[in-house]
Amino acid sequence: MARWVITVEHARGDVYDVVPVARFDGTREQAHRRLYETACTHRFSSTLREQGRDVFRRDDGTYYVEIQGALTEYRLRYCLAELVWSAGERAGGAGRSGTAARHTSAGRPDPDGTVPDYWRPPGE
Repeated sequence: MARWVITVEHARGDVYDVVPVARFDGTREQAHRRLYETACTHRFSSTLREQGRDVFRRDDGTYYVEIQGALTEYRLRYCLAELVWSAGERAGGAGRSGTAARHTSAGRPDPDGTVPDYWRPPGE
């Protein structure tokens, strides 16, 4: 199983923010299902009196959400990200999940041996 995070991205005026909504372990299918459920049900603001919600799936696998409130409309994007490298307990490494990320002999991240060749130093 992989470690996942769901984030919500939103802008308010000149301020752009990315907020983690959920962190969990699961399969890719479980993660995509949870992303969809989150886009449909996440309460973005505790003060928002939601009157309607439209959820659109984008070509890149994210969800664009328009939430109609009593006074304003929010436009959000919900995204899914898989943990591919971690260094230490804070980032979700061995101390947190019980599994350590793989590394090349030079100490660089190598998730499941899938690091593209252009990331590898010569001779590795």
